[in-house]
Amino acid sequence: MGGSVGVTQGSSSSLVVNATASSCFNGAASFSAAGFPSGIQFTYPSSPPTITGPVLATSPVSAGSITVNAASSVAPGGYSGTLTVTLGGVAYTNPLQVMVTPVPTAPSPSYTISCTN
Repeated sequence: MGGSVGVTQGSSSSLVVNATASSCFNGAASFSAAGFPSGIQFTYPSSPPTITGPVLATSPVSAGSITVNAASSVAPGGYSGTLTVTLGGVAYTNPLQVMVTPVPTAPSPSYTISCTN
């Protein structure tokens, strides 16, 4: 599976992690991300929910929300890595794409005046 999240330079965004279609999801979730530059940081929930299987594909269960921070020094673009979610001692690693967008710039203020004779 896997997923993606968009974040603007110098800010943060939330990524909700869902567990789907397995009877083996039991226990509190823990998270770790790998393969991203140092300017992309992840903050994991301090108290993730405890999940008890079975979890059905038609009824996914939230395993928690992760905050993704992109420093203002991170160049805009796509960054690929992995997110590992551990449930009940079993690690599930999937790809994660972080799309960093530039800070929007406001147009320069201008004022135009015209004279007619």
